[in-house]
Amino acid sequence: MPLASCGPAHDNANYRTRSWSQERTLMITPSVDDENRDGTSRRLLLKTAGWSVPIVAATVTAPLSAASCADLGLAVFDSVDYTRLSRTSATGIIRFPSGATLAYTVTAAPGRKNAFGTDNLDAAEGAVFLGDTSIVAAPSVAYDSDYTSVFTIGFSKPVADVRFDIFDIDAVANSFQEHVRVPGATVSAVGARVALIANQYQSTTASNVGTADPAGSVSFRFPTARTSIVVEVTTPTMQAATGAGANQHAVLLRNLRVIRGC
Repeated sequence: MPLASCGPAHDNANYRTRSWSQERTLMITPSVDDENRDGTSRRLLLKTAGWSVPIVAATVTAPLSAASCADLGLAVFDSVDYTRLSRTSATGIIRFPSGATLAYTVTAAPGRKNAFGTDNLDAAEGAVFLGDTSIVAAPSVAYDSDYTSVFTIGFSKPVADVRFDIFDIDAVANSFQEHVRVPGATVSAVGARVALIANQYQSTTASNVGTADPAGSVSFRFPTARTSIVVEVTTPTMQAATGAGANQHAVLLRNLRVIRGC
């Protein structure tokens, strides 16, 4: 999507001293009194108790699986809890219905022939802009790794069943094309104007689509436990940038949601 220029924390207190391997042993060790009298599982209580305050997890010392994760209810991205720090970084918090919170960071790295415009990582329309500017004109709109920008979302705790949508995947003949790849994700829906071509999701029609048009979208899901996800956006543009924000193109990350904590 071509973008017009537009205007545009999280504390690290409450570190957990107990190791993740110790905590996860508590989560999954059966008890002879595994159910409370009211029917609430002690295992579930232990799992959700670990989500009561933000933590920073540098490593995971035991293997994770979706089976060891607790359903915390649907938590959805809210721009109110999102802070853009720069063109290459942002932080945010996702809130679960139970009151538990999940801190996250967003980092962006441009391709060798890209630069980030003033709008990159802005939050608007309930979405986050993932966009860049070609500083070297591309010979064609075909996929080219030199024009691939990488966006990484890192979570403060392991999570499972992470879902999100990428909207506004479009193209214009002899001008630009947007290619999207999300390594390791499963795909639950593909818009009518998008197809998987050479391992990249791209527009099948050489014209712009609306920023909220499902025809230009793909829905991704990570069912298994993880602490980060990566979105790769390739935007070869056949005109080099001539000024700040010029010829900037972007897709939108919408509806980031998390269901399970691990």
